[in-house]
Amino acid sequence: TLVNTYNFPFLLQFTPLLNLLTPFVLALRMPSP
Repeated sequence: TLVNTYNFPFLLQFTPLLNLLTPFVLALRMPSP
């Protein structure tokens, strides 16, 4: 969409940060063993 195209550079800059946060988000969303 137009919004996604406009925010692409912004999101691209935060990709490394998102990669670091992803494991934490998955850990919070998944039940503990």
